[in-house]
Amino acid sequence: MKKENKQLHTIRVDEDGALARSYEFTELLVQHSITLETTGGHASFLNGKVERPNCTIADMVRALYFNAGHSPDKWCYAAETAADIYRLTLHSALGISPYEA
Repeated sequence: MKKENKQLHTIRVDEDGALARSYEFTELLVQHSITLETTGGHASFLNGKVERPNCTIADMVRALYFNAGHSPDKWCYAAETAADIYRLTLHSALGISPYEA
């Protein structure tokens, strides 16, 4: 598989995810001689840049949830708000917000 004239050699996925257990996905990788690397279960932080937004949003959720003092059934609203804030915040790598991008 090529994109922008570069050959893809390795894909790293979370061991607990559906991709690592998908027969169709692993067969596609074998056909194109691509190596599949899996991180340990519940170790998504090992995926580097790809998982960074998830870590940032999770930290924001914890901060919003604990500071609000609401009942435990309201955590989903904190997650939705954190994702919206992240999406609308300027990111230095982009020079604009993900929403604008």
